[in-house]
Amino acid sequence: MKPPLVISIQSQVVHGHVGNSAAVFPMQASGLEVAAIPTVIFSNTPDYPTLRGGPVPPDLFADLLLGACERGLPQRAEWLMTGYIGSVEVALLAADFVARAKAANPSLRYLCDPVMGITVRAFTSRRNWLRSCATGCCRWPI
Repeated sequence: MKPPLVISIQSQVVHGHVGNSAAVFPMQASGLEVAAIPTVIFSNTPDYPTLRGGPVPPDLFADLLLGACERGLPQRAEWLMTGYIGSVEVALLAADFVARAKAANPSLRYLCDPVMGITVRAFTSRRNWLRSCATGCCRWPI
């Protein structure tokens, strides 16, 4: 029997412990299978004097989501979680993926950490939509 699968759509950093860089190991150590899909790739957390890297380009992000679908991950997953997004384009793609995944797998539980990293007001309605369809919503204090 395969272990429960979590699809984790979050940031990735080279140095530090946030997003997928913090979440994947504890989930795997707990016996979960994790499909980690990065939304941004940064050199470190933003509390340092410099920050390198940036959002995953939308075409690459869409391709990673397509690969996850081709492997049947949305149908197999028990949990889907989103965290730091980083760009409006990637946020829209992530929201579409969540909707399609929930349609393909009605028992899929969705956890939304509403930290978006986006200052564009136009995205507010999509963020609220993500929160509304979530099984759970969390926001960790900074």
